[in-house]
Amino acid sequence: MTISKKDRETVKVLVSNPKLHNCSRSKFVDYEINIETNNKAFFSKRSSVRRRYSDFCWLRAKLSSTDISGLGGETSIPTLPPKSYFSRFDKGVIDSRRKGFQHFLSEIVKVNNYLSFAGLHLFLQTQLPIQEIEGFLEGKYGENASVEDLIHPTTLSNLNEDKKTLYECSNEDCTLLTSSNWDIPSTDNASTHCGSYEVNSDRLLSDSYSTSSGYLSSSAENSSFMYTMYR
Repeated sequence: MTISKKDRETVKVLVSNPKLHNCSRSKFVDYEINIETNNKAFFSKRSSVRRRYSDFCWLRAKLSSTDISGLGGETSIPTLPPKSYFSRFDKGVIDSRRKGFQHFLSEIVKVNNYLSFAGLHLFLQTQLPIQEIEGFLEGKYGENASVEDLIHPTTLSNLNEDKKTLYECSNEDCTLLTSSNWDIPSTDNASTHCGSYEVNSDRLLSDSYSTSSGYLSSSAENSSFMYTMYR
């Protein structure tokens, strides 16, 4: 039996639109992750979230567990872009990381063992902070919600740009600022506002990947989380 191209399961990953958050207490860059798929392992066919470097490090550490990967631990996991302590806000470094994150995720979604991990789906298709995902995976939030409940059509991906600001920064009065130029202040912003500076990057969509469907483990499905909207 031949599987037609139309019926083949694919996962398209696009990492783009890096933004610099210059807050009163920290400065960091996050990236937009867009997913488009017909793979049965995913609860949402389209999604868009934002993640930062430390979030990717958490995901890789989780996937390196033999219990999840089943492939012998960390050596089998795709690598992440290296840390950069002195030039992490340089345009070249930012774009190199973007490409590295896209390659990392594009390889991850090819592996059914990874697709069976609930944390991957919450990472890719919700804006939940990592500590909240950890709490969900540890079953600390009762049995009132499932992974599917958390991947809801009214999450961050469907909010307009003005409302996204409330999710991206912890400051209640965070102001979203965008610019076509990568303009990094010489000193950290001392105000209580968080400026977000947008970088133009090529929106290169990754090749479609054919993969068999994966399913979340029963332990992950039975875990739950009292879903709340964030500031």
